[in-house]
Amino acid sequence: MPEDLDAIVMKALRKEPESRYASVREFAEDIDRYLGYRPVLARRGTYRYVTRKFVRRHRAGVAAAAAACIFLAASAALVIRESQVARFERDRAQRRFNEVRRLAHSVIFDLQGKIAALPGSTPVRKELIANFIGYVDGLAKEAEGDAGLQQELAEAYMQIGDVQGGGNENLGDPKGALASFQRAEQIARALVAEQPSFGARKLLVESLRDVGRIYYQTNERARAEACRKETLAMARGLQKQYPGNENAKIPMANSLFDMAALTRDSQSLQYRLEALPVFEELLRAKPSDPKRQRNAALIHKFIAGYWLDVDPDSSPPIPPARHGAR
Repeated sequence: MPEDLDAIVMKALRKEPESRYASVREFAEDIDRYLGYRPVLARRGTYRYVTRKFVRRHRAGVAAAAAACIFLAASAALVIRESQVARFERDRAQRRFNEVRRLAHSVIFDLQGKIAALPGSTPVRKELIANFIGYVDGLAKEAEGDAGLQQELAEAYMQIGDVQGGGNENLGDPKGALASFQRAEQIARALVAEQPSFGARKLLVESLRDVGRIYYQTNERARAEACRKETLAMARGLQKQYPGNENAKIPMANSLFDMAALTRDSQSLQYRLEALPVFEELLRAKPSDPKRQRNAALIHKFIAGYWLDVDPDSSPPIPPARHGAR
């Protein structure tokens, strides 16, 4: 760098002795610095000057480091860009998924009752249910790790089972209903095993109760009894842990009623006597609810029938909405 050499010469020729090099050795060292591309003492070294000298001495290393920085910067920009694109696509897919889910739910369940009232609509209803089962099965394969979606899918299977053969105005397909209820039970058991929350445990009680209901309807008494005993045990545990929660009392009362329907001996009376105050408490909470009115009336009827040695009609109580009593 010519400026460095000029600075060395000028320093060596200055008139003031204190401004010149103190010795020949110092003068020689500054020349060595110049030849070695290092900052010279004769110049006042700025940050930019020192940096240029460093780059000149380590040209290959600096070039490699610069190339690496450029590569890293470009890679980071690409990763950020791809992340933004992936997030956008994921959000868009989630929005579409939610829209399709709402549409399917509306078509299958909100319109089922209306379609059922039309003459000759059974084939159409069966086709709708078959298509919806395929849709739910597809979602179930992608629902791992999403507890909220898994719970929603279990509830969808339970609703499907009601339409197939478990509820009013059903399609007369108990075998299909059993398969749907068992699928809901399977999902609920997995949720409870992963995180035994109130919602997951209640879902398991309800889905297992549905399974037992189909076994009872098809006269598979041993299986019905096994399901109902397990359901009652779980319902008792839920009610014991959440004594003030109305949504814990409802499954227990219904489970007691189910167990009583299996026999007509003194044990059935004990189940009904245990269920009686629960049904009455639920009715007091919502005295204008027709379902609760009917349930309380039925439990009184069956208890009275036992004492009068009557064979009462064993129609089960109307369960409240799956998400809780209304």
